[in-house]
Amino acid sequence: AVVSTQSTGKVQYTPQIPGPHKIHVTYNKNDVPNGDFTVKVLAPTDSTKIRLSGDGLEKAFVNKPTHFVVDAAEAGVGDLAVTIVGPGGKLPVDIVQDDENMKYTVHYSPDKVGPVLITVKYAGNEVEGCPFHVDVVDDVNPLKVKILTKGLENPVVGKEMKFAVCTVGAGNGDLKVTVVDDDGHPLKVTIGDIDPDNQEVKFTPEHPGKHRVSVTWSGQPVPDGEIDLDVKKPLDLLACIVSDVNSNPVVGTPTHFTVDCSKVGSDDLKVEILDSNGDPLQ
Repeated sequence: AVVSTQSTGKVQYTPQIPGPHKIHVTYNKNDVPNGDFTVKVLAPTDSTKIRLSGDGLEKAFVNKPTHFVVDAAEAGVGDLAVTIVGPGGKLPVDIVQDDENMKYTVHYSPDKVGPVLITVKYAGNEVEGCPFHVDVVDDVNPLKVKILTKGLENPVVGKEMKFAVCTVGAGNGDLKVTVVDDDGHPLKVTIGDIDPDNQEVKFTPEHPGKHRVSVTWSGQPVPDGEIDLDVKKPLDLLACIVSDVNSNPVVGTPTHFTVDCSKVGSDDLKVEILDSNGDPLQ
């Protein structure tokens, strides 16, 4: 510091690092009133040291306020300017400054579905990465998702299973379906569009045993979204043995024959007997 020897002294100094600096003034080795104070030394302006963070830079929902943070603690002194443009044009922006740590919170609320472009300038310079692209979607409601389980009956190894998921009123979310077998191994699952509001899910069991189907909408559970299946071995009809057949039964006399399905696989046996007129017998 350079100090004048006159009764009024002008002190000059050059800070070397940013941060708080304490100053202590004495006159003839005596403390002077108000001679102890702290100044906050700011870094030279450098927009490349701006740091951005927050959900508002990644994904947003229609008519739902969101925000992100601009950290200028290491960027020095400068004016912050933020422009946000959506499908319907320029959006209102509210910037709240925290003077203590040189952070700014930028608030905005998208009004339409579609891409939003965010441009941040500091000291007149665009921040690296601009413009930022944010996808705006409808807010999701997983409670509106309906699972149509028709197609999941009688699950068998090697048989393609399929079911539909209706998402009317659930918003523009992401459907995710996982199928795990009894050993915890995931199965390959394919999801295709039936129409804009309905999707078809397909998978093929590879092993017999318990399987768990789990359905989520944008990462959130849906009603009846956990489905347990008991996958059976495929039927071996060649192992079905019919015996003890009376080839000449007599009218009015009970008769019988034997059907051995013990090695066929698990399923329900159904027998239909028709008379000479094609009518079923009781």
